[in-house]
Order: sequence, then C-alpha cells, then structure tokens
Amino acid sequence: MRNKVALFEGFMYQFHSQHQFVKKLIGSGEIGQPVHFQAWFGFPPLNENDFRYNKELGGGALLDAGSYTVHAARHFFEAEPINCYSILEKEGHEVEMRGSALLNFGNSKTAHLVFGFNNMYQNKYVIWGTTGVITLERAFALPPDFRSTVILEKQGEKKEFSMEPCDHFLEEINFFTLNFENKKNIEEWRSEVLNQKVILDKILNN
Repeated sequence: MRNKVALFEGFMYQFHSQHQFVKKLIGSGEIGQPVHFQAWFGFPPLNENDFRYNKELGGGALLDAGSYTVHAARHFFEAEPINCYSILEKEGHEVEMRGSALLNFGNSKTAHLVFGFNNMYQNKYVIWGTTGVITLERAFALPPDFRSTVILEKQGEKKEFSMEPCDHFLEEINFFTLNFENKKNIEEWRSEVLNQKVILDKILNN
C-alpha cells in the first residue's frame, strides 16, 4: 500500500464465463439455497524434480491445487469460513502430497475440498442446494478452445448446458489492466489475498 502497488492473486479460473453462468443459475433459484460446496483438484505424478515437491520453493498440494478449491468455496458462498478441519498426507515427502479440508461457513453452509498429487486427474466442483445440484466437470483448468458443460440436476430432471470456449487467462489479464490503477480495487485485492492466506494457514496448521 505504501508504494501504491496493485497485488492481485492469479486465480484465473474465476474469469471463465462458465462460473458466471453458474452464479446466474444460483441467483435465479434453480437449486434453491446453496448449502454445500464440494471440489476436487489434483494431478497424476509429476517429474520428481518438479518445484511442487520442493518445500523451499513453495511446493505442496494445498498451495498448488488446494488453494483453487478454497478460493472457489469462499467466492461462491461470498463469505469466510468460521472454522475448519483438515487432513494432510506427506507420504514420505517434505510437502503434503494430498489432503482434504472441511470448512464451516455458518448458516448451514459447508465445503468439502480434496486436492493432491500422484493420483488420477480431477478438476471439478459440485454445488448442492436445497432443490438441486450444479456440477462442473472441468472447473479450474481449461484450454482456451475447450467447450465445458454445466450440469443442472433437480429431482427427476437433468439438463446440460454447453458453454462457449473462453480464455480465462486473457480475461484475467484484461480485468487487471482495466482496474489496477483504482485505489479501491487495490485495497480490496489486498484484503482478498490476506483472507485467502488466513484460511490456507489454518488448513496447513490444523
């Protein structure tokens, strides 16, 4: 803040148009009241020298993959967790290879997040509401030419919506360049980074 530098954490996934579509479905009452958010993000084995396996380089499944699931849960509930419980497994490595976290947002809203390395690729989230469920099979990492699908399920009913391709990296860059000189934005972005850090620290040290 002293040097008026804009700090924006690069969660590019949030700029994909599919998430705005999901929010519209929720806002129009398609699944009733959202009560549970569940997400999975993880990868098959990487090169043994990959920085993600190095503690000094900021490695670990939580900071690399799990942080996306935490960010998404916070943003869809538009709230901060009031407490959490987590399990992290190092499996002989210096950083966690996999983990899960249960977040309590209060008001009967919870999130169960699973993340990891050295497993079958997973990249999805599910939002469970009182009258329906929304599923994204490709939630956090998508090629710019990929047509994703949003699945809406209600009792005895299932609809699939095909989304137009979207380059979420480009959308994020455009957003930043249009807003980085705004003082109010700089303050909000800084708070966002700090709030994300607080819950990640709680998961790591639970």
